[in-house]
Amino acid sequence: MASDGYTTDVEQIEQAFETLALDPGAQAVKGPALSLLAIGSREDARIRDTLGEPEVLIKLLEVVMTSPRDDLEATIAALRCIGNACTVDTARETVLRAGLAWAVQCLDEGDHMLQLIAAKVLYNICYEFEPAQYDCYRLNIQHRLIAILSRSSSDWEVSDRTLVLDLLLSITGQKTKENNEVLPGDLLENLVCLPDRFTDVSDVQDFETSLEILLGYLTDPETQAQVIEQRLVAEVWKRFQQTERMLRMLPAQMPREDDDDEEIEDQKLLTALSTTMTWSLSDIAASSRFAEVYPLQDPLISDLILVLTASNIIANGTNGNVPGLRSERTINAACQVVGNYFLHLSTEILASTIMQLKLYENIYKLMMAVNDAELLHSATGLLVQMTRPSVEVRATMGADGSALPAIEKVCGHATSQLKQDGLRLLRALGRECPQNQERFASLAQQTMASVATAQQPDAGTEDMVVNAG
Repeated sequence: MASDGYTTDVEQIEQAFETLALDPGAQAVKGPALSLLAIGSREDARIRDTLGEPEVLIKLLEVVMTSPRDDLEATIAALRCIGNACTVDTARETVLRAGLAWAVQCLDEGDHMLQLIAAKVLYNICYEFEPAQYDCYRLNIQHRLIAILSRSSSDWEVSDRTLVLDLLLSITGQKTKENNEVLPGDLLENLVCLPDRFTDVSDVQDFETSLEILLGYLTDPETQAQVIEQRLVAEVWKRFQQTERMLRMLPAQMPREDDDDEEIEDQKLLTALSTTMTWSLSDIAASSRFAEVYPLQDPLISDLILVLTASNIIANGTNGNVPGLRSERTINAACQVVGNYFLHLSTEILASTIMQLKLYENIYKLMMAVNDAELLHSATGLLVQMTRPSVEVRATMGADGSALPAIEKVCGHATSQLKQDGLRLLRALGRECPQNQERFASLAQQTMASVATAQQPDAGTEDMVVNAG
């Protein structure tokens, strides 16, 4: 059979298989024979079928495990043979029964080519085959792949890098709450920084894959605690910002019947990943340890507050999605993180911060300028946290000229959740503050009546601090 310049010589192939069957001491003569089988099996299904027979696969695995490391010809050729054979589940099952020690050994070697070929073989073995993915996860092969991917980007062809990322994603997909893991510190840092290698729009799919891998860990409380202790939260925030930047770099498109769906799917996936990043950052900030490790003067906290103090770029009518400016999703994330952070600050420090920065002024203006329900929810929650320190702070916040129209917008929203958010803010502002109780009495009555009409059970008048009379 001839294909792409390759011609199968039956006699040579038979001799190659006979050479493979020789005892392990004959490794020197196996290299050329295995190279012939590796080339032939790319084109000839009959050769692949023979390579996939259990006794042949076992011989190939022996070659990988026992070949001297100063002569990689036989090892790499044997790996290629295994990879070409393992496109069917029967061959994959044979390899799994024999174990994956050979893969661990190759990935632990310093030779980049050997590591890459081993990863390609694992890709074939793991492709849509969960037993192999699980065995790789159990053996911490994902740790080795993270380390390999973290090397200089100049070492990689783009297609090879994409393949290894896809392999890593399939393996880490076996991570569950039941078999949770704690990454070694250096690997966690490598993982958090991995998407930073793919920030050009041409790398968008590799960026998405690396972010999915990272988020598979960041949603775990154990990893979130690690990220805080290793002071990696600023890097996580950078990954969020890079996600938003990547979204801005994609061509703005409205779906049409004749559109190429790929860019639209990238936009959808990146938006979903941005949302998950926001949830993870919010969870991290909700830990009391976060406020202990990151003082108010920390550059990360300063950057987050700067996002909010500069949020009038939207309130003043500027498009927050243009390059260099802050998207509504960015401000939403900052609201959630800062709100949870404020929860764990001492009342004295929080009161001083609020009175000095007058952050509530921008948040009120922002609420009047935007219509995104999620952002309105997060901004209202942040204001609730700001009411915590003292009556003086609450009175000052309530007296702001933008307070009433901003809260009216939330309380009058068609979304029941936002109505309840508005009531929660009114309660917080009115706590032990007669000025605010009087100031917002009419709005409180109207909102409670609206909620009651909608038959929402959580907004009873008995919970209302604002004086309705």
